[in-house]
Amino acid sequence: MRCRRARPRAARSLVDRRPRAPVAARGERLRCIVRVLPITTFSARPNTMRDRSANPLSTSRRLARAWSTVAAVAAAALCATLAGCGSHGSTAAAPASLRLVNATQASTLTLSLNGAAEIPNLAPGAASGYASIAAGSYTSSVGPTDGSLGASTQLVALGSGGAYTTLAYQRSNAIVSTTFTDNLAAPAAGGALVRVANVSQDAGPLDVYIVAQGSTSLTNLTPTFQNVPSGSASTPSLATAGTYGLFVTAYANQSDVRFSLPAFTLSSTEILTIALTSTSGGALVNATLITQGGATQFIPNQAARVRLVAAFPPNGTTSVTANAAVNSTTLPTLTAPSLSNYSLVTAPTTSYAVVVNGVSVATAALPATSFASGGDYTILAYGSSTAPTVAVFTDNNQTAGFDAIVRVINASVPTGGVSLSYNFQTLANNVAYGAASAYTGVTPSSAAQLQLTSPNTAFVTYTVPNVNFVSSAVYTLFALGAPGAQQVNILNRDR
Repeated sequence: MRCRRARPRAARSLVDRRPRAPVAARGERLRCIVRVLPITTFSARPNTMRDRSANPLSTSRRLARAWSTVAAVAAAALCATLAGCGSHGSTAAAPASLRLVNATQASTLTLSLNGAAEIPNLAPGAASGYASIAAGSYTSSVGPTDGSLGASTQLVALGSGGAYTTLAYQRSNAIVSTTFTDNLAAPAAGGALVRVANVSQDAGPLDVYIVAQGSTSLTNLTPTFQNVPSGSASTPSLATAGTYGLFVTAYANQSDVRFSLPAFTLSSTEILTIALTSTSGGALVNATLITQGGATQFIPNQAARVRLVAAFPPNGTTSVTANAAVNSTTLPTLTAPSLSNYSLVTAPTTSYAVVVNGVSVATAALPATSFASGGDYTILAYGSSTAPTVAVFTDNNQTAGFDAIVRVINASVPTGGVSLSYNFQTLANNVAYGAASAYTGVTPSSAAQLQLTSPNTAFVTYTVPNVNFVSSAVYTLFALGAPGAQQVNILNRDR
């Protein structure tokens, strides 16, 4: 069926107050936009990403005039790639062009089609040139050249004359890859097109702010790209060429910053995809700036998230206080027994300190810890407030498909350990004092029963009925204080 070119219209600024086209008419134009950004995720099992339009582009009043939507440009670009859109030349299929972007930090990758290496031995952080590939459908796989991680594998269709970019990154012990179609039409001189692709399986829906260079606060700003779900790409939007700053936050939560970049430059006529990928902790994201047909830049997150748990029981009638500092960031001071929220700290680093009741814990008593970029960590201070013990846990807030995830940390029962059950099914047995159980997946339920028990006769069995365990959420049950009257149990949703 022949595709007719949509009538071009001028890009509409947010400050343009002319009446908009009726919704139905705008829908006709946007049908081309939905198809102009085909994105496919390659993982252990097929998972096709869908495009989803973010809310209209917005930022501070000073920047609003620089941005507008580009429905007409995108529609024209789509028609140029569809069979039957005015092409009546030779019927011989032109080859496709495919390149690979390696957004890992330590793995040399090879992209293979139908088992044959097409783009071999690409170094971490690098991008290949475009390889000429016969048009058709292929089984594509991307994996480490040395086989140290699982490879992503899925069918991919490469259209005649089409250009494609495959982005690959590491998630846990496997490679995940996503392919973008490079078919957006370049804007006029002085402008640049920008879109956001939330490739992370773990971060959840994200807001993205394009701000003035040097901005450090999001107060009174609205997202430039709002509520971009995992597995989705925003509608491309037009910007004035120039230098900007970038913030990524959890959806509708400006205080939950997941990535920041002080400055990046948009060149005249550039088409840029900001691809956000998973980190080891699950909540933070890395970014890869991908210029269509041009340069790419992998930018790993320069932060980790750390929280403090003060597990001490009250010292008689006196409350015990605790705080910690990681690198140059001081975490909130706590009154025990309690825990803080995660705080962003500069990473990577091995530097940290813990203070209890105003007295620093000796450096020799602190376990050696490397706080890696993109990681989530819990610092636990427990035992006696006059001779505290410190443990550090690496938290995994990545999702596990449909399941909810739960674990227990025992900072309450020094002898006998604790055991955790969910709906009468044992999840963890005899978790020792100062230790954490493994993460375990459970079937989500809006009326689950969680129970914590111990053979220690002073421990009071802790039963929580009708707990709402949400799909893809991660929970930690903290056993704090001391068995008996000073026992405090806190069920915390970590993500």
